[in-house]
Amino acid sequence: MHENVLDRLAERIGRWAEVLWEPVGDGAGGFRMNNEVAVNLLSSTDLAWILYAIGLEDPGGQWRPAWVRFLRSRQEPATGRFEYEPHAGTRLSSGHAFWHTVRALNILGGDLLHFPHYLRDVAAPAGLEAFFDAVDWSGPKSNHHEVLGLVPLLVNLARDDWTETFYRKLAEQQDPRTGTWPRGGAVDISRTFAYSTLHLATGRMPDRPDAILDAILSLQRDDGLWPGGAGFLTMDSAYLLVRLPAVIGHRQADAVEALLRLRDAMARLVETGLDQVLCSTHRTLGVVQTFSLLQEAFGEAYPSERRWRFDWDRPAFYRSKRIADGLRR
Repeated sequence: MHENVLDRLAERIGRWAEVLWEPVGDGAGGFRMNNEVAVNLLSSTDLAWILYAIGLEDPGGQWRPAWVRFLRSRQEPATGRFEYEPHAGTRLSSGHAFWHTVRALNILGGDLLHFPHYLRDVAAPAGLEAFFDAVDWSGPKSNHHEVLGLVPLLVNLARDDWTETFYRKLAEQQDPRTGTWPRGGAVDISRTFAYSTLHLATGRMPDRPDAILDAILSLQRDDGLWPGGAGFLTMDSAYLLVRLPAVIGHRQADAVEALLRLRDAMARLVETGLDQVLCSTHRTLGVVQTFSLLQEAFGEAYPSERRWRFDWDRPAFYRSKRIADGLRR
């Protein structure tokens, strides 16, 4: 039932990417979200991750020079910020845009044009502590995407006191009973995934990983997906079920059963619902990375010419000479 699904999907994604590519002038180019939404930063970073995830040896291909030029042009020189365009219809933060673009540039072999000056104060442990203390992380206005925007500092600083402060402040947000984030609230799958990933990326383990697994297993829907359907919450949950159980020796059989239900759900999606997914580059990224995790879990069910990749927790993708040099000044 799953034979060659990844190769067929990769071929379709390649054709889809070609349709979405568009030059934007001055030797630059990027990707549209769909037929209605013009070239934008979110889609142009999404496609870097997608084409890397499906195992392409050279994700940039013929587009690389114009693509890198476009991504670099989206950084504000005075502040070093990136912002998503309103027409892309996203509520993602500038921190997310920074994190997303640093990784996309690494995939394409590029780097930032400007140091992120707006993060200068946060590059000291006291400033980092003040950043966290200024937000009610259990409140409705908190946004963990801003924390993801600090990951390039975490990687490029490589400073023990800053790193320990960073993880201590994440631990303060964790609910001691459920093991999930945020403290005292309903399970936020996205935040729980993000913070768990940050721990595993640096050889750490979040507190109460057994409770994290219990919570994620309890949230799987009858159709094999998680809230929101095929997309990021399902991808987030798949990551936790693929990576955690064997390491901590907890509910391994239950995790496999849950992933088998997910495998069947994703097979149905390819057969009947892929057109709807391909209307959004961002949702497509979540779906593609779910397949990367399923191939990791059930390699025999997903024979492919290429190994699909899930490397959100790979620190090398957040390195930047521009940031490292700026931090030494």
